Amino acid sequence: MKYLMLIHAASAAEDGSAEECHPSEWMAYEKEVREAGVHVSGESLTDLVTATTVQVGRDGRRTVADGPFAEGRELLGGFFVIDVPDLDAALDWAARCPGSQYGGAVVVRPIAVTLNRAIAVALRDGPAAGLALLDTLADEPSLRRHHPWAAARGELLERLGRYGEAAAA
Repeated sequence: MKYLMLIHAASAAEDGSAEECHPSEWMAYEKEVREAGVHVSGESLTDLVTATTVQVGRDGRRTVADGPFAEGRELLGGFFVIDVPDLDAALDWAARCPGSQYGGAVVVRPIAVTLNRAIAVALRDGPAAGLALLDTLADEPSLRRHHPWAAARGELLERLGRYGEAAAA
């Protein structure tokens, strides 16, 4: 199961960079994530002073402002996408992240298994792999609520049948 870890710093230095965490901590953490084989992707964001906020009003007009929302001063510093067996494992990795220390926080969110992703996996790795991916919905109630499992499973099989017929023609 893939999880997104959004890394929020507690405060920023005058230049907009995150305070407290030392680059060596981040390098060690990234090395650990890669060596464990759970790293999918991840990036550090540029300093806060480079942020731009875009909002579109109900009238359709776009407003662009320098910096993040003034009310929150949210200091999103970067992200990791990890592939681990379950939420508990994702939370363990988040707790090890330097961004969860020094008053910072790491928000962990599952990446939704979509029908299209399951179809792509089924076409690449075989129908059983696509069905196995959909079966992860049965283990994740938060995902199952948004993706009716039985309907998605039936649609995957139906679409695979159509792809198989097209490929045989």
